[in-house]
Amino acid sequence: MNCMETHLNYEEQLEKFISQGMIIKDKKKALERIKHISYYKIKEFSSFFMNPDGTYKKDTYFEAVIQNFYFDKNLRMEFLKCSEKIELSIKNKIVYTLGAKYGAFGYLKFSNWCDRKISKENILKEEEKFRKKIKQKMKLFSSNPIIKDFIKNNPDEEFPSVWRIAEILTFGEILRLFEIMSQKIKYLLSVIMVLK
Repeated sequence: MNCMETHLNYEEQLEKFISQGMIIKDKKKALERIKHISYYKIKEFSSFFMNPDGTYKKDTYFEAVIQNFYFDKNLRMEFLKCSEKIELSIKNKIVYTLGAKYGAFGYLKFSNWCDRKISKENILKEEEKFRKKIKQKMKLFSSNPIIKDFIKNNPDEEFPSVWRIAEILTFGEILRLFEIMSQKIKYLLSVIMVLK
């Protein structure tokens, strides 16, 4: 391999930024930053400030680049928090609706709540695939307190109640249930989502 890159210590990495025209107000603090945020991560966030020739635009400060990095990181964390709330809410509403309409285990009989436009053969395939997935997930999540509690108190039940499946299914798996629901159930779900 003929690689042109060589190991640079933290001071040399900072010097590389300086040689390209970046301004560093406080070298000591910058050194601490570069020890925790990789050179290439900083370079990625500084690319906005670069000229086509690979030098930095006038008045490009290392501290501004770091500020952008943390702003982006915090924004992603906030987005993650919001998306998690939405995901949990949708999962909860779907299992709540199925539980209210069909009871604890009615969700396992797909013909109860699936869209009638889907052939019986395909509904049975979906149900079989789903049951296998639930069995796998029950093993995988057997140490989850909610699943552990269900197994302990219901040793003869092969599948958990509908309200507990939200604990073991991914958002995509729950959305698949929504996809194949009848319009009537989707309508009930939309009413619940608006009211609660």
